[in-house]
Amino acid sequence: MSIEIDEDIDGGISAIPQIYKLTGREVFEALYTMYIVKVYYTVEGDYVPKAEEYVGLKEMLQKDGEAFKHYVENKSVGRLDHYFRHLYHIFKYISETGFTDKEKYRYASIVRSNLSQHELVLLYYNCLSPNGLEKFKPLVEDYALLNNLRANLLAKEEERRLYKQKMLDGYTERQNLPQSEYSVRAFRYSENNGNGA
Repeated sequence: MSIEIDEDIDGGISAIPQIYKLTGREVFEALYTMYIVKVYYTVEGDYVPKAEEYVGLKEMLQKDGEAFKHYVENKSVGRLDHYFRHLYHIFKYISETGFTDKEKYRYASIVRSNLSQHELVLLYYNCLSPNGLEKFKPLVEDYALLNNLRANLLAKEEERRLYKQKMLDGYTERQNLPQSEYSVRAFRYSENNGNGA
C-alpha cells in the first residue's frame, strides 16, 4: 500500500504555486499541517467548492464549525480512505482471533508502534468522524491505540486539556461519555480495557 501527493496547487495566500511531491509518512504530516484544504459541499452528487480554504486539516478542525462533515466530504482526506480501511481490518482481525487478551494487545501494539505521530493524530480524528465512529473507535479504545499520541498535535486547546487530564494518575472517567469523546482506554491500556482486548 502506498500513499503519495504529486501535484501543483495554488499557493493560497501567497499566490505562489506549491509543488507537492510527497510519499509515505510525509503525506500525513502535509495533509494535517500544510496542504491547502478546500471545503466542498455537494449539489446533486457533485462536489462544489465553497469559499473556505484552510492550511491543513488541523486548521480546518480548529476553525470550521462543521469540520467533521467537511472532513468526510473532503477530497484530500479521501486519499486516506483506503489506508484507514486497511488499518481497521488489521485491528478487527486481531480482535476476532482466538488469542488471549494479552496476546491481542501485544499484536495491536506491534501495529501501533509503526504509526507516526501524524498518522496517530489523523486516526484520532478519523475515528471521531462518521467514517470511524461506529466501528473503528471502539477498537481504538480496546487496544489503547492512541497511547503515544502527542497532545500538542491536537487541533483544539480543549482536546489537549482533556487529553492531559486523562493522562493524570487517579483520573476517574465520568459515566456516559458523549460519542464525540474518547474513553481513557484509548490512551492507556489496562487489563480490563473491554471487548476482549
